[in-house]
Parts: sequence; structure tokens; C-alpha cells
Amino acid sequence: MKNIVSFIVAMLILTTIMQSFSIIRFSNANPETILYVSPPKITVLSGDIFSVNVSIQDVFVLHAFHLFLGYNTTVLDALSVYICPPFNNGPILFPIIDDESYVEFSGSAGIPGLGVSGSFPLAKITFNATALGKSKLDLYNTDLWDSMSNPIAHSVVDGEVTIYPRIACSDFVLEIIEAQCEISRESGVTYFKLPTWSLFGPNTPVYDNARQAVWMTSTNITYGDSGGAIETFNGNMIMLNVNDGSALLYEFPLDVGGGFKGLGPFSCTLDDDGNLWMAIEECFWVPEELPESIPSLAKLCPDNSTLTVFWLPKEFGWVNDVKLYDGYIWCLSDKYLIKMSGGDLEGFWKNFRHFILWLLVSGWRLCMDYKIRR
Repeated sequence: MKNIVSFIVAMLILTTIMQSFSIIRFSNANPETILYVSPPKITVLSGDIFSVNVSIQDVFVLHAFHLFLGYNTTVLDALSVYICPPFNNGPILFPIIDDESYVEFSGSAGIPGLGVSGSFPLAKITFNATALGKSKLDLYNTDLWDSMSNPIAHSVVDGEVTIYPRIACSDFVLEIIEAQCEISRESGVTYFKLPTWSLFGPNTPVYDNARQAVWMTSTNITYGDSGGAIETFNGNMIMLNVNDGSALLYEFPLDVGGGFKGLGPFSCTLDDDGNLWMAIEECFWVPEELPESIPSLAKLCPDNSTLTVFWLPKEFGWVNDVKLYDGYIWCLSDKYLIKMSGGDLEGFWKNFRHFILWLLVSGWRLCMDYKIRR
């Protein structure tokens, strides 16, 4: 019996010693402590200089830290690292910016035994967005120590940066030509004959209930005397009044600048303000070396006859189709699905999955009440 009591007492003493050792070594190892990038997700424009913080949440008596932040050097350049006070007081490793993939930095409260508790930023890292794309901001090899030089257990939350292009635009006031279509009816179908023989199209008509009209794009092509070489090639937007057959032809400018002449519009869609958005699927004359942006999207404001041409990144390619969905203009190009709000880029998606998104956006096409013919 005495041996059993002695064994129990010994175990209690041993347990107390182990708990005391654990408290001494890991008293500040709060499993709720989080090291994270703030803001966790950020969108910037190509060429922007911006900053993110590496911050900590719910830490107890933090004295020093040392960590790495990885990033995608094909789209970002790290410019500088600022250590937030009071962790810029003690002996620290001077920040290292490795051009290949990471930033390494540390901080210390300086005075032995001093520590800071709570939630606060540790450092601010400044980047330059050099190209389009995305970059993960990857926290790794992260070490935190308390005032007794014990490691602090913590979890890590990475960040992400998305770099969008800057969208330039050019405005043109269009010339309007009035015309009258010949109307005929056969077997319940109404036919409208457009009076201009040089128009090719029309393409994908869109019904405008407010104006009781049909909008469609076309291309005006004229040839030389020999009938061979093309002399002019430029787009048109046509508004056809379905009640009386009258039509308005909005002629695009031949030259939109930058060496681009002869825009070829294809599909169009109406936005909530009654403006027409057009996919520009081709341009007849282009410069030998394409610039970073090309005139691949356009918007017509019928109220003031103004055509706004948007210069999207050449990486997107020419736009083949446009749709209005949920207040946004969605554009389908050869390589991307593009989301626009007004003249601002809201998002873009690459690879085959964007075709699935496009099907969801497009839905089933509505049957037209009118059959349009030249």
C-alpha cells in the first residue's frame, strides 16, 4: 500500500514538473495567433505601385520575428520593406529582396524581456505591378518568438494580387445617314431591303423595345475601279425602325489611330442605359508590330452619336461576341472571357473554362420576330 501511495505521489510531482516546463516553454504558444497578409486579396492596375502589410492577430508578448514572403516575379517587383515600430528598434536582419522569388525580413522589440500583445502590422512591403496576371503572396519559414525567446505557435494566411490592364479609350462623333428600306411581306415574314449595296452583313440583330427598332452591325466595303483591290473598309451600326422601315446608318471612322484603320464590328448588345456595345472581331489595316493595346471593343451612344473605342490588351485578342448580363458587359475573345463595367475592366479568365462561363452568360438565344435581309 505504501508503495502505491509513493508511486501516486511521484507521478503527481512528475506531472506538475512537466506542466511547469510546458508553461515556461510554451506559455505564449497561442494556437489562435494568426500571421497574415493584409489585405488578403487586392486588385491593381498594370504599372501601379502599391503596398501590403504582413500583420499578426491575437499574439501574446511578441518580441521578435523572422519570415519570408514569396511572390511571382513575372508580374511583380518588390521595391522596399518597412518594419513597423516597435520592431525596428532592436538588432534585426536587414531586409533582403531576392529578384528571383522572395523577400526576407525580421524585426525585434530590442529590449530583452519586452514584448507586445494584441493585433497589429509587423511590416509593409511595397511592390510595382509590372505585367498582367496574378501573384500569390506566400508567407513561409515564419518564426515568432516571445519575450523569453520561446517560439510562438501560429497559423498563416497568404495573400493574392491580381493585376489588370489600364483600359484607354478614344471618342468619335459619327456621321449619320438616313435611309429608307424597301419592305415586302411573304408567308407572314416581313423583309427589309437595305438600300446600300456595299454593306456586308447585317450581323446578329438586337431588338430595342424602347426605340421600337432593330440594331445590327455591318461593314461598308468599296473597291477600286478595277474591282479588285479594296479601297475602303469600315464598320457601321444600323438602326432599323420596324414600323416604317426607316433606317439610320452610323458610319465608323476609317482611321481610329495607332495605325489601325477599318474596324470590323460583329455582334452587339444593349446595356441598361440604351447604349450599344460592339465586338470588334477584326481590323483591315493594322501596324506591322502590334502595340500593347488594340481597338477591340466599342460603344455607341445614340443620344449624341458618339462612338467610344476601347483599347484592350493585345493578349486578349480581337473580341468575337458581347453580352449584357447582371449589369456587366461580357466579352468573348479568342483566348479570354472579359468582364467590363462601364469602361473599367472587372475581370478576365483564360483557358477552356471561360467557354463554360460564356455558355452560362449567354443562355439560349431568343428567336427574332423579324427576319432581316439586305
